[in-house]
Amino acid sequence: MNAPNRAVVVGASISGLLTARVLSDVYDQVTLIDRDVMPASPGIRRGVPQGRHAHSLLAAGCAAVEDLLPGFTGDAVLAGALRVDLQRDLHWYCEGHRLCPAPSGLPGLVASRPLIEDVIRTRVAARPGVQIVPGCDAVGLSSAGRGQRVTGVTIMPRRDGAASSVLPADLVVDATGRSSRAPLWMAELGYHGPAEEQCGLGASFASRLYRREPGALGGRAGSTVIAGPGSPRGAMLLAQEGGTFVLTTVSLGGTEPPADDAGLAAFSRRLPGPDVAEVTSTAARLSKIVRLRYPRGIWRRYDELTRFPAGFLVTGDALCSLSPVHAQGMSVAALEASLLRRLLAEGPQQLAPRFFTAAAGLLRVPWAITRGPVQACSGPGAGAAGGGVSGRSGRADFAGYLARLYAAAAGDPVLAAALLGVASLVNSPGVLFTDEIRSRVRDGGSTAAS
Repeated sequence: MNAPNRAVVVGASISGLLTARVLSDVYDQVTLIDRDVMPASPGIRRGVPQGRHAHSLLAAGCAAVEDLLPGFTGDAVLAGALRVDLQRDLHWYCEGHRLCPAPSGLPGLVASRPLIEDVIRTRVAARPGVQIVPGCDAVGLSSAGRGQRVTGVTIMPRRDGAASSVLPADLVVDATGRSSRAPLWMAELGYHGPAEEQCGLGASFASRLYRREPGALGGRAGSTVIAGPGSPRGAMLLAQEGGTFVLTTVSLGGTEPPADDAGLAAFSRRLPGPDVAEVTSTAARLSKIVRLRYPRGIWRRYDELTRFPAGFLVTGDALCSLSPVHAQGMSVAALEASLLRRLLAEGPQQLAPRFFTAAAGLLRVPWAITRGPVQACSGPGAGAAGGGVSGRSGRADFAGYLARLYAAAAGDPVLAAALLGVASLVNSPGVLFTDEIRSRVRDGGSTAAS
């Protein structure tokens, strides 16, 4: 039996690039198509409007990308990214409490989104058989066997007078993001689209670049104020390449963060901790304020479909778009690519249903975190120690426990590390309910020195 010849990935962002890297181990040719023209150096792309806002790779994402592209972290650091310990080098505020800073062994990478994407794209494009075709739209799928198998994708170059053509493929992967047209393409082949779970966030973001002077914030890489139901204002202040900070302010519930200097200064002063206000009041401004609205998260439940065409997959934000508040998107994309790698190693049979089922397990916790910390710790993704509780009284109990946990973690580095391990997708929320953690919470963090 001949090896598969070509895979096509639609969308050359983080998810698409890492998917292409995985497919290059199996397919002779991997073609990435994207509507944008790829910049020759790190730069904002029209198709990635979130690129101007704060980004980071969390611990699980760092490990996954490094496994897929050995040496990636070193390349990113050489390009200007900062390698950090997430607990030691950043301040984290949860419901007004600053998590106790301490070495944790939880690695992170902070840099602009364009830099991270550029380093990944350079590495993937250099792999044998990988080709990036920019300036093309995907407008539909081709199929055989009355739509039972996808055999390629119809592309339309974005230039005057261009004609559409079919790019044949043994596998087509949709990594086009939250604006994915996969449900429409499936309907054209005679399939029902997936049900959608939605989480109304009403999130709005406003970002600006600042000069990062030596010694700013005591040498730390930034500060994050987590926005949530009890704290609808938040911020991500992160160091970036080129001696800069990016500040992304967050408002939930349909309100807008300020886009003027006086309003931003007042907003910063109302946040817990001095870090954001220090930067907005003393650092040189390097850009205008740019906005982004993110009304809702969407999880398209392809795992629940009983019919799905062979030769087709959906991944990344096209599958599940998470809240940017928790900065998990790039890390989840890397974890999905790692999952695909494992499944392909086990064999190509029934790839789509196997992938969607396994991805649903992977997505359960980050999706619950998008919905809120109480859901993350009380739903089925929480693990045996904390899962399965429902109802108003159960959620109230969890909310009370989490409030005590945040307060105790202000003085206990073990509790702080446990919280950040969950937020970084390294651990299940169940770790927050072990006997040791419960004891520390009960003691109000007084066991920190033990």
